[in-house]
Amino acid sequence: MATARVNAPMQATVLDVMVATGDAVHADTVVLVLEAMKMEHNVRAGTTGYVRDVAVGTFCEIRSASIQELVHQIGVQLLDAFPEIATVDFYAENRLWDTAQAGEGAVVHTDARPPFGVITLTLGR
Repeated sequence: MATARVNAPMQATVLDVMVATGDAVHADTVVLVLEAMKMEHNVRAGTTGYVRDVAVGTFCEIRSASIQELVHQIGVQLLDAFPEIATVDFYAENRLWDTAQAGEGAVVHTDARPPFGVITLTLGR
């Protein structure tokens, strides 16, 4: 059976997951509702089939005060949830935006400074 992946088209906040593992979907079915730039965006299935897994729910139970532990636990859960994945790589840069102007309920930030820290992690089977 062929696999079709549905990815978020942009960085956004998940407002609603409209399907669950095992659900039958048809092409153009709304599977996810996102919020980005104060607008709601419907993410639709590209083909007819069944939902194999909803990855957005994979990380909901992880709690950690350490970003390194959080990233490690996400990687472990990805490898557990998707046996076909051999390696998970993470790369993140810590950046800081300076406030250039604030007032009347709005804040304007400058461009980000160069990264002052980097987190990398590779997990494999």
